[in-house]
Amino acid sequence: MQINDTVAAELRAWGARYLGSTAALSEAEARAALLQRVQDEGGVPDRRAVSAYQLVAGAALAAPRGAQADGLADLETQLRGELDDFARSFFMLDVVARRSRWQALKRRGDWLGPVQARLEHLRTALDLDPARIEHADPLVPRFADFLAELFVLRACPRALRRQEILGKIDDDLASWKQAARTLEAQWPRIAMLDELLLSLVAHPEAEAKSREARRTYGTFDLAAAYGTQRTFEVAPDRSQPRATANQGSGTNWLLLVILLVIGGALRLAYNAPPEPSPPPRVQPVNPKHVRPLEIKDPELQKFIEMWRKDTKQ
Repeated sequence: MQINDTVAAELRAWGARYLGSTAALSEAEARAALLQRVQDEGGVPDRRAVSAYQLVAGAALAAPRGAQADGLADLETQLRGELDDFARSFFMLDVVARRSRWQALKRRGDWLGPVQARLEHLRTALDLDPARIEHADPLVPRFADFLAELFVLRACPRALRRQEILGKIDDDLASWKQAARTLEAQWPRIAMLDELLLSLVAHPEAEAKSREARRTYGTFDLAAAYGTQRTFEVAPDRSQPRATANQGSGTNWLLLVILLVIGGALRLAYNAPPEPSPPPRVQPVNPKHVRPLEIKDPELQKFIEMWRKDTKQ
């Protein structure tokens, strides 16, 4: 990853803290702290302590990748913890303090994608204050508190807590439905802190149809329920049998049989053993083209002449 000056300063501060100092250290002070730590640990150097010294003594931007990785891993854990603390106290802080702390975390965590994503989620409610909602119906501010509680949670805890809330309000769902619709009408931004809980409570019929549409890839318009042009693609209704489903079944079977017969014939033709090839033809030799045998041995020539005379008799 590309380390900027802000992250480099964070890495140097982490190295100083790991070596036991709350203030910035010079190279000599960092070396002394490292040697003291090695002595305390029986002469075996701690890898993270060495990484901390490398980040403090040299330029963090030019430090070895291993040292940067150790520092970044601890910084990520620290940032995630600070972000969780900020989320838990999000709506307890006043708007000014909330925005100031958000900006500080945004500046320090611009190198870490998950932290940035969660900060962007929290940014949408930096100027909201659900605690100021007052209404004659006490369920309206209580429902706003439920939405604010879900808004600051991570995805998995949010889903679990949402189910717990639905279980609590199930006994008097009609009253909660009216309270949710009142909140949506008068404080729409607060009502959208958790859109799914709002839909399940304020518009249960539309949400049920929406889920059915998503399961079957069907279509319908939710404008009447939500006041927005939310549509889904509609798949054709397959609950009714097709008019031509059973028509022409005999013709289909006949065509299938014909295709099977043709396929079997082709398979036999390709798998049949090849016919044996005829033996090679031998052309007879014309005696005129045969060169007479020359015998240079006189004894053998004499013997052949005697043999020829005997065969002629």
